[in-house]
Amino acid sequence: MIKFIHRNKQLVGIIFLVIAFCFAVTGVGVDVLHSGSSPSSSAVTINGQEFSYNDLERSKQNIEARYRQMFGENFAQVAQSLKIDITQQAIDNLIDTAILDEAARKQGFAANDDAVRKYLLTTVFKGSNGETTFSPQAYRNLLQNIGMTAPQFEKEIQKDVGRTALFNLIRDVAVVTDKDVEARFIKQNTKYSFIAAEISPTSVMGSLPSPSDMDLKKYFETHATDYELPAQVSYSYHALSPKDFEKDVQVTRQDIEFYYAENAAKYTLPEQVRLRSIKLLYPKESDPAKMVSVREKATAAREEALSGKPFADLVTKYSDDLPAKLSGGDLGWTSKGAFDEKFETAVGKTTVGGISELIETDYGFEIVKVEEKRPSRQRPLDEVRAEVEKEIKAQEAPSYAANKAREIVERAKKSAISLSQSAQQSGIAVKESALLAQTSDPETTVAGLTKQVFLLPTSERTAPTVLELGDASVIVQVKEFKEPTLPPFESVREKVTSAYNNQEAKKLADSKIAELLKTVQVAGADFSKEAASKQAIVAGPLTISREDMTVDTFPGFSSEMREAVLSASKADTVLGKVYASDKGYAVLKVTTVTPPKLTDPALSASLSKYREQAAKDLAQSMTGSTLAMLKARADIDIDSKALNQ
Repeated sequence: MIKFIHRNKQLVGIIFLVIAFCFAVTGVGVDVLHSGSSPSSSAVTINGQEFSYNDLERSKQNIEARYRQMFGENFAQVAQSLKIDITQQAIDNLIDTAILDEAARKQGFAANDDAVRKYLLTTVFKGSNGETTFSPQAYRNLLQNIGMTAPQFEKEIQKDVGRTALFNLIRDVAVVTDKDVEARFIKQNTKYSFIAAEISPTSVMGSLPSPSDMDLKKYFETHATDYELPAQVSYSYHALSPKDFEKDVQVTRQDIEFYYAENAAKYTLPEQVRLRSIKLLYPKESDPAKMVSVREKATAAREEALSGKPFADLVTKYSDDLPAKLSGGDLGWTSKGAFDEKFETAVGKTTVGGISELIETDYGFEIVKVEEKRPSRQRPLDEVRAEVEKEIKAQEAPSYAANKAREIVERAKKSAISLSQSAQQSGIAVKESALLAQTSDPETTVAGLTKQVFLLPTSERTAPTVLELGDASVIVQVKEFKEPTLPPFESVREKVTSAYNNQEAKKLADSKIAELLKTVQVAGADFSKEAASKQAIVAGPLTISREDMTVDTFPGFSSEMREAVLSASKADTVLGKVYASDKGYAVLKVTTVTPPKLTDPALSASLSKYREQAAKDLAQSMTGSTLAMLKARADIDIDSKALNQ
């Protein structure tokens, strides 16, 4: 992480300013460092300050909640594709915040009670019209939502005010001189015009002489592995499916009774409840005032339900779940364990006909009415006898199939007859495969069979054998095995000729572009004329700057070319290197280097905005550098178990 900060100082500065602002406004993450209950072992220790696994878990929950708010239902997919490591981010968050808090405290940036009160009124409870929305009830609701006491929350505000003051100090000392701003503005907005000469192997293909037989045969010999035919095998086979042998499995009454007793849990119906639900959803935006309003609405709905009002009517009145409204909130019969822990606990406490406590979820609140309950019960044996018998047969059938396969193979070996003849005596017709490479199978139902055949020992390759393929037992006998072979030259002449010509075209294009580069580096050389003489296609003049680095009309323009052009110190400069392009090879010449004129009135507004941005960038860079320096000096100990959570 420290290396990342050194490489991305500006980005890190932005991130921490945004995090500080978001934490203050929404309350998300303010409990990261509060001294709640902690286990005896510490997950992270920073300069002697210990943070428990509970602290780490809360930090992870806050970060995940933020991602879920950003990505919604796509969170899991985005997290996997971006390889988001929430545990590492949570540890970094604990470390960064603790270090910043310590630095702010050492600088004397401590907020008194008046500052905390002002922060609450003007930041946490700031309404859309600028007026405060603070009230004792709203404050209590906010504390309940974030799971903190008032002293804990106000302590976090003190820390946040201290961090903000530290950021402001860094911003105030980040002074950018006009000279620095102008130099940077000129560098970013200087325009570089260039022309590119490109030679592709395709463009010179027509000038190649026809290859001789000797050339082609020599190429064929030196690239023989490119044309080698893989090993191939053909075989007789038949897959004995266990399902075909279930009818042969003999199951006694004692077998059924024993299996039923041994697998009682399998035939036990779990406890079931029939429920109705009112679901109230948080707004998409993380607005504390609106979230408090949802809680108040949920409380009112529950109170009406407790008063005896028809629950289905309350679903229509309050629920934000449209399908639930249409069904009166009916969730039907559900088994224990179908919902999350909070929901299950609330339902478990509620008697039949009762109304649950208010259930808070990640998406809002839910109120449940328990209409009926069915206790857990074991289904009687007579009810499941056929089901038990079927399961026993399914379990035993693979061994019946395997026994039949071994019987067919052993008879073929003992009687010195083919696998096909032995199988026919058992009423089974084998199939014959064509010659197959290792990666090919005769049919999809025996996927992977050919690969297993290739693994047979050479000494046993032609003997009948049994191979296990999933639950199926496959009888197999190899008919023919062909080792890898090199095809006759004439059969692949066309492919060899194409490959040889491509090779020679690349050599010729490379040679011509090297000659072109040498020629155009001579003073006074006409770049376009010399390029045409070498069958090169000229693109340009094209113009880029550090502010606008795209060139749509030259698709082969690579990042390496871009950096080379922007590094040119003067006009009329041939860049001294051949560059790989999409189609082949390219040589570039910078024709003009045009810095912006600061006296141009049209640039005054841009320069002014650039000056403001430069000051912000410097402040953010200094913030990132300060944090990196503090982290490098800090004594940080991370429990190895914390990294594997």
